[in-house]
Amino acid sequence: MTLVLSILSTVFIIVPIPYRLPCLIQNHLLTMSRSPISVSSNMEAEKEVQDGPRAPSPSPASSISKESIEFKPTTRLYLAFGALAVLTLMVALDGTSISVALPIIARNLHGSAIEAFWAGTSFLLTSTVFQPSFASFSHIFGRKPIVLVSIAFFLVGTLLGAEANNFTVLLLGRSLQGIGGVSISPTISS
Repeated sequence: MTLVLSILSTVFIIVPIPYRLPCLIQNHLLTMSRSPISVSSNMEAEKEVQDGPRAPSPSPASSISKESIEFKPTTRLYLAFGALAVLTLMVALDGTSISVALPIIARNLHGSAIEAFWAGTSFLLTSTVFQPSFASFSHIFGRKPIVLVSIAFFLVGTLLGAEANNFTVLLLGRSLQGIGGVSISPTISS
C-alpha cells in the first residue's frame, strides 16, 4: 500500500506547485504601483524631517481592489495539494504504525528484541539527524527538488524494507525512509 501511494504521489508531485501564490500576486501588484525613488522624493523626505511629520497620504496599495488580488485555485493546485496531503499522511503513518507489526516481523526475520526496537527507532532517529540538513537544502535548491529527492529516498527505503530478508536490510530501509520522511513533512509545511 505504501509503495502504491509513493508512486502515485511521485506522479502528482511533478505538477508545479504554486507556493504562496496569493502573496506573490499581491507583492507584484504592489511593486508595479510604486514609483521609483527620485531626487524630488528625497528632498520631500528631508523637508519632512525638518518640518515634522505630515498626515499620511493614501498608499497605492489601498487603491487596489480585492477583485484584482482574488485567488482562484485550479485543478493542478488541487492535485498537487492532494498529493502533498497523501505524502504527509504516509510519513506520519510510517513513523508510528510499525510498532503494531514488530513482533511478527521479529519472528519472521528471526531477530532479537533489540533489533525489533531499532526497526522502529531507526526511522525516527534518521529523521531527527537529517532535518537541519534538508531544511538548509530546501532554502538553497528550492522546495520542489527537495520534495522529489525525499520521495525517491522514501520509495527506495520502502522497497528495501518490503524485500528485507534480515534485520540489516530492514534497518537500512527504515533509515532511508526516515531520511525521505523528514524532508517531506517540513518542506511541505513551509
